[in-house]
Amino acid sequence: NGVINFMGGVGSVITFLIGGFLFDTNEFLPFAAGSLILIFTIIIMYLTIHEPKEIDDDKTSGESGKKATEPGKNLSLLFLLLAIFFWYTSFNAVETFFSTYGEVVLNISKGTSSFLLAIFAGMLVLFSIPAGLIATKIGRKNTILTGITVLFLVYLTVNFIPKTDIRPFYILLAVGGISWALININSYPMVVEMTSNKGIGKYTGYYYFFSMLSAIISPILYGYIKDHLRDEFLFVYASIAMVLAFFFMMLVKHGEIKMPDKKGFEVIEHMEP
Repeated sequence: NGVINFMGGVGSVITFLIGGFLFDTNEFLPFAAGSLILIFTIIIMYLTIHEPKEIDDDKTSGESGKKATEPGKNLSLLFLLLAIFFWYTSFNAVETFFSTYGEVVLNISKGTSSFLLAIFAGMLVLFSIPAGLIATKIGRKNTILTGITVLFLVYLTVNFIPKTDIRPFYILLAVGGISWALININSYPMVVEMTSNKGIGKYTGYYYFFSMLSAIISPILYGYIKDHLRDEFLFVYASIAMVLAFFFMMLVKHGEIKMPDKKGFEVIEHMEP
């Protein structure tokens, strides 16, 4: 998942850099380039990606898509999905309204606000793979809880720093991007770890249902709140959502990576090519 997000982030950066140049040259060119890239991608996938005719089910011998029958796994899945909903509730509000917050509260241009968010996104890209590696050392849950805690502290700090100097925001949003990587990279693997190989598609649907639901609800909800409590409430709202995410994440008992109980050269023998 770290590699996926890293490659997606790199692709986005390249697109923003080249897309702007192409658009300035001719407004038609970005769309033509996008079409050609998609055609090229289809050809590459068709020629190089070969799916097995049958999916090996290495987690359970039950019916297709069923979860391993560990006690409390359904409850852990629900708590994890609720945690995902609330941390995306926090993130989507900040992502949507930060430019307005910058203009009204920080008295900066929308261009500067976008640059600040770019720092956040850039650190997410840089730490996407390290975030996955950290989880293999201390566990996915601990990694996510660390990310939630640090991001909450970032949001909380924003509420108390002077709004006349934006220099602290560069550091805070950089730390926030690292924290978001710890959360975002490890949440999806936790969800699909709770099912068999044959159920990954369904559980991927669960993950995106809850994350996209927050993307629909949160901007509308905070927009309504903002109209009554003003723009300064953005990071209070985001902080509250992160507290709820932390609460539900603490209740999750499943979804950790299962490592083989092998030592020394026995590990090499069981490694997949």
